[in-house]
Amino acid sequence: MIFWDWRSGMDEVTVLISSCDGYRSVWEPFCHGLRKYWPDCPWPVRFVTNYLDAPCGGSLMVGEDSDWTAMQRRALGWVSSEVILFMLDDFWLTGPVDTKSLVEFADLIMDKKVDRIHLTNFGDEKRTPCKSNIDRRLNGYTKGSRYRTSLQAGLWRVDTFLSLMRDGESPWDFETKGSVRSQDSSFMFLNVKEHLYIPYIKRPGACEQGEWTKLAREYAARERLKINFSKGPRQ
Repeated sequence: MIFWDWRSGMDEVTVLISSCDGYRSVWEPFCHGLRKYWPDCPWPVRFVTNYLDAPCGGSLMVGEDSDWTAMQRRALGWVSSEVILFMLDDFWLTGPVDTKSLVEFADLIMDKKVDRIHLTNFGDEKRTPCKSNIDRRLNGYTKGSRYRTSLQAGLWRVDTFLSLMRDGESPWDFETKGSVRSQDSSFMFLNVKEHLYIPYIKRPGACEQGEWTKLAREYAARERLKINFSKGPRQ
């Protein structure tokens, strides 16, 4: 199957996979999930890499490793779309993606009704739902919710994503400190009531603290993938 050419022109939405060359061992399982469970993806897929080409989609080569924020900013400089579907490289798909609903959610952002839609529902959002009148499938966040800027799969207005970043921060900083910063903004953040639209390996993903997780091994067995688990995911 031929995936998308990252050099194609303007796109309404970009699927941005945050990664680096050191974690290239997780790319093929991610691409396996795309091919199998999201063959009708309407948007171009871009991997954030250092110098290597990912095995599917396009590669936004940002050069030497630096802090996470700097790498995302460089990559987003290549993205022409107003909206991104942000995912991490170990969010391997586990079932069919509801493309129609994702397109409808992205339209809410492009219509300037929403700034971010979190596409999973567990943890803080599930414990403290807040009703929203924008779409019956979506909830808001209660004041003080701790993970408003969670980096689980989510649709983001690019300008909003960039505005909440700070120099030198890690992904974990962005989730915790960014959530605090977002409390004082006028941004409209929503999350889905059900975790059905883009099913993937749940938290903590296929990797955690530089090690393969049990979920990764279970995924490889279920999908009949050959992964060398004798080495850690970072190579």
